[in-house]
Amino acid sequence: MVMRLRDAARPHWTALAMARLACAIALILAVGRAMASDGANADLWIEAQLEPDTVYVQAQAIYTLRLYQAVSTRELAFHAPRSAFAEIRASAGEKVDEVTRAGRRYRVTERRYLILPFASGPLPLTDGHVSIQANSTGKSAERRIDAPPLTLAVRAIPFDRRGEDWLPARTLTLTESWQPAGLPLKPGQALRRTIRIEARGLSAAQLPALQPDAEGFSVHPEPPRLEEREDEGGIIGTREQTWLMVPRQSGDLTIPALRLAWWDTLNNAARHADLPARTIMAMTSPATAASPAIDVSAQAISSAPPVSPPLAPSAAPVNAPASGPALITTFAGLALLAMAAALIWLRRNTPYFHFRRACRNNDPLAARAALLQWRGKGLPPAPASLLAIAQHLGGQATRTELGALDRQLYGPACTPWNGQRLLAALHAEHPGLRRTLSRMSHSSRRTPRLATENPTRMA
Repeated sequence: MVMRLRDAARPHWTALAMARLACAIALILAVGRAMASDGANADLWIEAQLEPDTVYVQAQAIYTLRLYQAVSTRELAFHAPRSAFAEIRASAGEKVDEVTRAGRRYRVTERRYLILPFASGPLPLTDGHVSIQANSTGKSAERRIDAPPLTLAVRAIPFDRRGEDWLPARTLTLTESWQPAGLPLKPGQALRRTIRIEARGLSAAQLPALQPDAEGFSVHPEPPRLEEREDEGGIIGTREQTWLMVPRQSGDLTIPALRLAWWDTLNNAARHADLPARTIMAMTSPATAASPAIDVSAQAISSAPPVSPPLAPSAAPVNAPASGPALITTFAGLALLAMAAALIWLRRNTPYFHFRRACRNNDPLAARAALLQWRGKGLPPAPASLLAIAQHLGGQATRTELGALDRQLYGPACTPWNGQRLLAALHAEHPGLRRTLSRMSHSSRRTPRLATENPTRMA
């Protein structure tokens, strides 16, 4: 009887032992897969870095992707992270190096992106990845390697800095040059003043327009020159503008000092850049001094010899009463022509005209410059980037085409940009845009002082 009980229990014991052994084998295999998927032991893995991890609104952060590869690959492509509240630019070029990790030698390909947030709060950066064709075990397969998600902490503009120009930069310099440098100014001689702003960590579009005071001068600004370049610290934006200054009176004329406030992101402190006051001695002729203003554009016309009216034949007496209606008709026609010419000139100097011409010429740089003329013109919020304009305007087609323009400017080389699509999208989804841009341009001309362009301020 005892032997039968033992024989009956043997199958149950054998089944229990086999189940425990199977669990142990499964755990061993699971641990092996976890170790094989670790980055230090994989053939291909990716690393993401964010520097710094905390910035102010509109300040610059650098997002870096590094691909480590121990096998040969082809058709390597980096893809930037995504965010609805930041402008993301691909830095020019890639950096290639070699490192050794856990006894294995890896080829490292690095790509950097500039992050310019325009809203405060946590800013998730997701969907950064690399797509490749990898050769492993003699087979070629397309692979996608996702970067770990990162979050950028974006601080709001300090309360005491709101309502002013907000320029968060690593460094900012303000310089000027004068031509001619010698003084005093001779009668009829004009003075050229050039002011240059250079900021590390800001794009050229974020730099404000300046209007220096110059009492006693007729001031005629030239179009500004905007440039951008990059170094290891990120983007460097410059804005340079020249003013032609013609004295309206003689004597000592004082040009006041100029101050530009900015925020030092390295030391987290308010700074300002200054240009000193300058006294100009001007010697003008009595005719020039008596004139309230000098129109530089009219100087070429006034220098032409006067045209004498044709003389009537002496045999034909002039009938003075009959010439009155003819003179009135002539002057009325000239006035209408002058008004038509002025309307055509105003129409061709609106942001809409420049934007439409850029789209028809498929010129992405000129189209971006025309759109960014919104900044500081009283349209809330003042956009600081193409993506901010897309977010502000709305419309699926508008967002798509503005995104295509942004990729054309800052992404890798691709097909030529088609500006007609963006123009058609804006006309279809925003029919009142043309009138808004025209009113904005005309009101800016009636302003006695050029308004400073304020970047987007979002708390």
